[in-house]
Amino acid sequence: MNTPVVFTPLRVILMAIMILANLATLAALVMPEASWADAVGLFGIVFVMMFVFVILLELTWLHHRGKNYTAPQVQKKYRMAKWIYLIVLISGIIMGLIYLL
Repeated sequence: MNTPVVFTPLRVILMAIMILANLATLAALVMPEASWADAVGLFGIVFVMMFVFVILLELTWLHHRGKNYTAPQVQKKYRMAKWIYLIVLISGIIMGLIYLL
């Protein structure tokens, strides 16, 4: 059985884009008086909310796909990918709520 590639280029790009969107929202929260803060904050929130469904699908897929492998190294990679998605998703939602309220 081949060793699966957990961190595919598409997943890495999605994680990087979500991290950038979270950083954009954080920058808007930290500097609300800046002229660009509203636009950047809305961009970050819209981007996070746009990919919520995709991340939930990825989490489900990673969870079920990871069950098929018994090697500890492979399971560790699947677990790390799930944690990254969860942290990015939850922080994005929390910052979005804080920014909108």
